[in-house]
Amino acid sequence: MSKKTLYILLGILITIPALAQKWINTGIPISLAQVRMVTSDTINNKMYVGGFIPFDTNGNIAICIYDGVSWVVKDTIDNIVRSMVIYNNELYMGGDFVAINSQSMEHLIKWNVTNWINIGASGGNVLNLRVINNDLYAVGTFTQVAGINSNSIAKWNGTSWSSVNFPASYFLGNNSFVGDCAIYNGELYAGGNFHISTGQTDIAVLKNGTWQRVGNSDSLKGAFSSINKLEVFHNELYIGGYILHSEGNVGNGIQRWDGVNWKTVGTGLQDYNNTTNSGTSVLDMMQYKNKLYVAGGFSFAGNSIAPNLATWDGTKWCAIDTLIDKPITAFGIFQDTIYVGTNDIFEGNFINSFGKFTVGNYSYTEECSSDFDVSINELLIENQISIYPNPTTSFLNIIDKDNQLQNATIQIKNYLGQIVLTSPFTSQINLSNLSVGMYFLSIQDKSKSKTVKIIKE
Repeated sequence: MSKKTLYILLGILITIPALAQKWINTGIPISLAQVRMVTSDTINNKMYVGGFIPFDTNGNIAICIYDGVSWVVKDTIDNIVRSMVIYNNELYMGGDFVAINSQSMEHLIKWNVTNWINIGASGGNVLNLRVINNDLYAVGTFTQVAGINSNSIAKWNGTSWSSVNFPASYFLGNNSFVGDCAIYNGELYAGGNFHISTGQTDIAVLKNGTWQRVGNSDSLKGAFSSINKLEVFHNELYIGGYILHSEGNVGNGIQRWDGVNWKTVGTGLQDYNNTTNSGTSVLDMMQYKNKLYVAGGFSFAGNSIAPNLATWDGTKWCAIDTLIDKPITAFGIFQDTIYVGTNDIFEGNFINSFGKFTVGNYSYTEECSSDFDVSINELLIENQISIYPNPTTSFLNIIDKDNQLQNATIQIKNYLGQIVLTSPFTSQINLSNLSVGMYFLSIQDKSKSKTVKIIKE
């Protein structure tokens, strides 16, 4: 094991006792494998949790229901649950399943207070359910719903199902899907992983009865690009998924459409090196109390430390917690509390793959990026600075190659996100008073910023 790896592990271990009260086990009375969806029912004051939740030794799966006090675990489902929504005060559920409690129930069902009713989606799975403008939309890989031909998207108006005539797609192997839909400016948008012969790639809009491109190009670029979530926020359409800026896309992990142009979301999301050189992913996204919550697999948001869960208020990114160490597969907010689906071990604590955020004794404040709304190329400092030696035992040299950062501010944070040093720009910083471990050094002026990991030996 290298010294660098040892110091990183040591820094993580040192923080474990302090983290004990930040994320806690929610108390679900069975062992979870992976949470794929979290839905809050504000009318009946319940939270529904689904995904791959093993129920018995026969491979059956359950759903979990929480009323704020206790959990109910119910049903034997033969495959993954991917989405649940409340529509007209009834619970609808979609997924990969074809049987519930040993009865045939194909991909799409609803609960009538006493029993599950089979609606029937055939030819593929239901990946998402959305209530939009008093209609219920189902999206996925299916070809029919309730006997109605409906390629990947179907609409229920409370009385009958209908197709929205989504065109046949030239899918990329078995990974093709429509993952989400939204109404924006009165028009239906669909996003996923697909290519249509008329040029739409991964996102399309229904205009005047025909599906069309969004913008003047093929929407998303890159063979592996895909969209998981769509959300309308501050009168713009946001798309999140596996979106690579390095393959020519406007954003990285996330971008937005204002009805005319595609735009970045601040500087978007960044990888573990605080760059857009490798993939980041958005797996879940929702609006809550005038903020857009984004979850998935990323390390920075707006070039500030915000691993895997962040908020966007229209001008800046903020981190819910700067220490989240595992990707988040799904999340929800119930009774003003954040719940996340993730790994068994989360920030050093066992949470049974589903954690509840509790501030505990912390003096909690969000860590936020600078209040900028500019393009990613305007904000990043790429080759302008040189920082060495790293790791270091004492002095850290910072070279401004083009003398453009003389009015910048230097800030160093520890692994807990606490500021341990702030200084005007200088060519050398003495770190001898800092403890051994990992730190994050940020350099920022009015128009540029960069954050890098540093190791104190």
